[in-house]
Amino acid sequence: MARAHDVVCPFCFNQWSTRVAAFRCTSVDAKRCARVPDEKLGRLRGIDPPSEPRVVTRTGRLGRAFEVKPGQPVRCECGAPTRPVCPECHSNLPQRFADAPSRTMALIGTKASGKSHFIAVVVHELEHRIAPRFSGSLMALDDATRTRIDTDLCPRLWGQGLVLAPTQSARGSDVTREPLVTRLSVGSRASNLVFFDAAGEDLDQLDILEREARYITSSDGLILLVDPLQIPAVRDDLEGSIELPPLTSDVYVMLGRLAGLLREARGIPAKKPIDIPLAIAISKVDALRGLLADHHPVFDLPAHDGRFDESVARTISEHLRADAMSWIGDRLDGFLKQEFPRHAFFGLSALGESPVNGRLRNGVSPHRVEDPILWMLDRWGALPR
Repeated sequence: MARAHDVVCPFCFNQWSTRVAAFRCTSVDAKRCARVPDEKLGRLRGIDPPSEPRVVTRTGRLGRAFEVKPGQPVRCECGAPTRPVCPECHSNLPQRFADAPSRTMALIGTKASGKSHFIAVVVHELEHRIAPRFSGSLMALDDATRTRIDTDLCPRLWGQGLVLAPTQSARGSDVTREPLVTRLSVGSRASNLVFFDAAGEDLDQLDILEREARYITSSDGLILLVDPLQIPAVRDDLEGSIELPPLTSDVYVMLGRLAGLLREARGIPAKKPIDIPLAIAISKVDALRGLLADHHPVFDLPAHDGRFDESVARTISEHLRADAMSWIGDRLDGFLKQEFPRHAFFGLSALGESPVNGRLRNGVSPHRVEDPILWMLDRWGALPR
């Protein structure tokens, strides 16, 4: 008999047990099944409750309520078939989403740190290059994810050589940003990976937006994307040789705000470390070749021959730790060891070069974008050793 497990909704980021399931009627005949105001869906989208077909809930005492027996689909009271939705926000769930454990990686970074490019490129790399090397596969779990990848992200980056538009702040729009919902299968292990792109200015004040805060505090792992071009010491060395983005939040300040948010949401005492894997990913390393030491391991080409090489990751992490301390100061190292003992440093480049006037001169040439993802999956036991 299938066992119940916890699932995190990829839209509202609330968690529930698969002992509880919800299904929405698919009837298009309003006379057969009257529409009702959906307060939960309206609350998620920040709008008045929309008129939607009714939602049916069911529970399973021992197994999983989402499991449907062959020939016995869940039906509405009107007799029409249904489709699964989140019990908390009533968003349509991807097919078979509740079958595998959900792993949500919260991506945090300031404005212009490259979060949108990182998400787009890492999903592309996992699907086309990395997963096959592990004898696995990555697939989109819903039409919205597949459509966004095939008609927006890939054509713009790989087809036209254009950078992505900055993510719009949720403060200025009531439209719900849709996450990319994927499933990574490696051997007998399967994990749902949810990538949600929050605007950098929204994350500068993490306690303001409820949905973004829940996305971060409910995640199984954290990726802090650090733009080295926003670090004063690096900017001084590169001044005049490269186009620099405007200064935004300090890395140390953002880490402190993040730790406070997690402690408050999860009830973690001040003297207890935060037991969540944290990947400090230094982006745009292609711009740092002249600043880093000769033969720096971060510039070595990754092998990924069917396993995660922890020794290589550890070597890169220690080199980048030393670099970060020289740029930011020793206080960063002490803070991380005290607050986030399960952390590591990574260096990556999503695009491979600095765009000029919004264009990529040589196309997309990613470098080590998958490293923090593989490290996180390895921490979860989702990769073969």
